[in-house]
Amino acid sequence: MDARSPRLSTWLQDALALVLPVSCVACGEPDRRLCAACRAQLEPEVCLLGVAVETSTLLTSNGPTFTVASAGPYTGPLVEAVHAFKEEHRTGIARDLAFRLRASVDHLMTSVANGTASARDILFVVPPSSRANFQARGFEPLELLARHAKIPLSRELRAVRARVDQTGLGVSERDDNVRGSLIARRPLSRASVILIDDLVTTGATLREMNRALCAAGARVLGAATLAHTPRRVPSRHKA
Repeated sequence: MDARSPRLSTWLQDALALVLPVSCVACGEPDRRLCAACRAQLEPEVCLLGVAVETSTLLTSNGPTFTVASAGPYTGPLVEAVHAFKEEHRTGIARDLAFRLRASVDHLMTSVANGTASARDILFVVPPSSRANFQARGFEPLELLARHAKIPLSRELRAVRARVDQTGLGVSERDDNVRGSLIARRPLSRASVILIDDLVTTGATLREMNRALCAAGARVLGAATLAHTPRRVPSRHKA
């Protein structure tokens, strides 16, 4: 791509803004789906988190954990951007969010999976989406993000019982809500797996994914997410 590309891209955005008015998904500035100031705040700052395997706590020194790479805290313009993407059909910012997911995967591969498995041999597994969410949105957010991030997803899990919306639930309530709700679709003896999700709040969903996949014989290398809720998931260290 030559040096004229950024200028051409800006010109095209200006032209499109005259025909199809848009505004920044985060701050509302006109003529850009994501303004330069808000985009700058979406730059990934990858950190590693430790999620407890068996208990309803995030970081623990008294039991096994698995590593989660997060592209940064779920704060500022990112909150508005994720909401607009998932709930308001602002899919034009998928590439901007996908960049964060890719950064988390790359860091996890380097820090945890390096030397233990080849990228082409790893299964990147997402939680199963509900039919209700798909019908309401008309698309699967993680699938779209993964496509832009060039992460080949593997649908290895299915739900075996209904779960309620996690919004507003506490740590133990979230664990109770998802515990035993997933099962692997097939035996995964010695398969290397990386879990993929958009946000980590208490770690309940990732914990249940880890349980179901390990029960099928998989080796979970860790998880990669767009962001983490900082009040509930303190980080170990930044990349």
